[in-house]
Amino acid sequence: MSTSSAEKTLRCIRCGFCLDACPTFRLTGNEANSPRGRIYLMRSVLEGTLQIDPGVVSHIDSCLGCRACETACPSGVEYANILEDFRSRIESEGHRPGIQRFARKQLLDMLTQPKRMALALKLGRFAGPKDNLPSLVAEALTGKKGLKVPVPATPKKIEVGQLDEVAEAIGERKHTVVVLQGCVMRLMFHPTNLAT
Repeated sequence: MSTSSAEKTLRCIRCGFCLDACPTFRLTGNEANSPRGRIYLMRSVLEGTLQIDPGVVSHIDSCLGCRACETACPSGVEYANILEDFRSRIESEGHRPGIQRFARKQLLDMLTQPKRMALALKLGRFAGPKDNLPSLVAEALTGKKGLKVPVPATPKKIEVGQLDEVAEAIGERKHTVVVLQGCVMRLMFHPTNLAT
């Protein structure tokens, strides 16, 4: 964690305004799942009074990164920067079990390779909820046992959609609009992309 992030943790005055803005704190009521609680954990690691262990990693992982706490903070704590820096440290220092590191790498690789994601979605159809494959994958990604993961409905035809680089306006042209194809949209909802 960089010195600048360490200094940024000192801006938190623990006032509690972030608590109501934080969805994970509202859901769990656990202080360690709040922005100020996570900042305290990260600061404790930096000061050497706490080690990065599975509990710390779990609290950091539970953050959605929505940044709602930043808008509620009267001290202007740059929570997202601190969190990104700390998450980077967790990954670079290998604080995850090997199976979890492998599963997370595979997921990230799949999200950036549409053909690979299409294949995974097609194979996922055959697994179905009866085989409990989604729960096993979720367990490998998070390290938490007993997760129940519903299998999303997938379209009958899964293929990588591609938008034209330029689509001419229908009717009078008024503005230029940029459409991000997205990783999931181009596979599961390509007709919606086209209609947009």
